[in-house]
Amino acid sequence: MKIRGSLLEESREAIKDAFTLETLAMAWRLMEGVDSDLSDVVGTNDGFEKTVDRTLVYVDKHDLELPFIEALRKQNPTNIRLQHVAAKVEAQLALPEDEDAGSDSAEPAPDSPASPATGSAWTEKLPDNRILIGAAAGIIILIILVAILWPSPDTPPVVVTPDDSVAVATEISTPESGTGVSEAGTGTSREVESPASADFGPETFEIGQAADGSSITAIRLGTGDNVAVFIGGFHAGYAPSSQTIAQRIATYLEENPDQLPDSVRVYVVPNANPTTEYAPGVRSSRLNANGVDLNRNWDCNWSADATFAGLPIGSGSEPFSEPEAQALKSLVESVAPQAVIVWGARARSGLVAPGGCDNQTQVSVPLALAYSRAAGYSLGTFDPDNIIPGDVTNWLAGIGVPAIYVLTPDYVDPDWPDSLRGIEAVIDWLQ
Repeated sequence: MKIRGSLLEESREAIKDAFTLETLAMAWRLMEGVDSDLSDVVGTNDGFEKTVDRTLVYVDKHDLELPFIEALRKQNPTNIRLQHVAAKVEAQLALPEDEDAGSDSAEPAPDSPASPATGSAWTEKLPDNRILIGAAAGIIILIILVAILWPSPDTPPVVVTPDDSVAVATEISTPESGTGVSEAGTGTSREVESPASADFGPETFEIGQAADGSSITAIRLGTGDNVAVFIGGFHAGYAPSSQTIAQRIATYLEENPDQLPDSVRVYVVPNANPTTEYAPGVRSSRLNANGVDLNRNWDCNWSADATFAGLPIGSGSEPFSEPEAQALKSLVESVAPQAVIVWGARARSGLVAPGGCDNQTQVSVPLALAYSRAAGYSLGTFDPDNIIPGDVTNWLAGIGVPAIYVLTPDYVDPDWPDSLRGIEAVIDWLQ
């Protein structure tokens, strides 16, 4: 089989989990390049498991793996496990034939998520001779660099004193100092710029104002090209745990800069909705000063008749009517993140929900898998027939930005150890 080793077994199990005999037959009919019916391939007395095995053998023999995967996706677009396995199979099939044939060694690890920074799902294994050549070249380059950079006896040593260290900027930047923000509440998109700087940070700047004029700020840490945005306090009064997580990760990265790779830059919004009343778990504490639930104000299936827990809730006069949503939208458009995490509450065992708008859920699945596995949280399923109207992560996924909504087990307790593991997994995923 071209789909090898543990991935083959994972493919079998995913198909068995996502299909019945009838739906598998329907998927077969969707496959391009096949004129036969599934009944022409399998025996009339074959059970479902044997049908799956015979189907995989036929698909392999006739080089139909990619059309088969596409047909499965069309037939069952909402099954996250199937989508994830299909992506892994496609990545393995993309490997050169001489590296993939006859060995499991080229197979990606089952838990390895795709890397958005490199554009490829897994690193190919180099043949031994290429490894040796690469190692030799590396040694030669190292020798040359040492020869160039090693100081001569006449070169005085460079001594760094405390006065040479970079001061930490924690003040809120004003428009005059490099942050372009127009007045809140206009319904228009605003340009938000992080103050230009080459230092690690933290660097705090204003991204907009809340409905009552309160300042909404973001904290930049790191200088890499791979960007993540972490949003706390989306429903600050309802789920204060979310605000605590955002504040703690900003402090943690400031105190442990070695935990943020040079290739990664993070923007933390500690409190995206500062005017909510503090009342954990109380419905009204989700609302901003205009009486709007910010997670019903984004432009993915927005509705004026939005609900929460089966009851009507304010969604604004139109998408992005609220200044808090405008500020976050402007930040995202300005920094172009490859990952966005929004925290809320609650799900008793923790829940990670991938964003998805109009069936476009695949972009967020690898990110959701990385966080959920590390934190030990459940992975939410995507139902295109029951999309939350005006949801922030759904809008982000709709514009191609991987985004997840994480529900902690408690409204107040940040579940910090598990939350930190999830965040660290996302940072690793970004490299």
